[in-house]
Amino acid sequence: MMVKYICYSLIVLLCIVLTGCVGGRSQPVISQHAANTKIDASNQVLVKKILLDFYRDWQGVPYRDGGLNRKGIDCSGFVYLTYLSQFGIQLPRTTSSQAQSGKIIHRTDLQAGDLVLFKTGWFDRHIGIYVDAMRFIHVSSRRGVTLSRIDGYYWKGRFWQARRIIY
Repeated sequence: MMVKYICYSLIVLLCIVLTGCVGGRSQPVISQHAANTKIDASNQVLVKKILLDFYRDWQGVPYRDGGLNRKGIDCSGFVYLTYLSQFGIQLPRTTSSQAQSGKIIHRTDLQAGDLVLFKTGWFDRHIGIYVDAMRFIHVSSRRGVTLSRIDGYYWKGRFWQARRIIY
């Protein structure tokens, strides 16, 4: 009888714990731009506006490894969420997989919406989204979602590659 009671208690406890996990992540909101999955990359003004509007909405959200909501987000999560919600394009979730998406481009050919990748350690990689004039949106471990310069002191020597997703 006691074993049966303990088993039922464990099942109920497990259900409560798992139910709590389900509500932890909010679903991304797909914007009006995402209905048009084919974005004209030549319209850099529109792409830049979409990116900066999304950035302003998320500015300052703290860094959290594996995070994908306003309580905390990581760099690849921000790239994933931006592309999905603003352009209707589902990229892989990790930096290493995103680094293989799209086509590789030269640093001098950067356009709004291009992915910019950096080597921040022996095996560590960081990713952001290029906006304009050597600026990119990313998630900093100190400042959260922020706007930085590719040619800034920290990032300049760490640039690794750029990739174009929107053609």
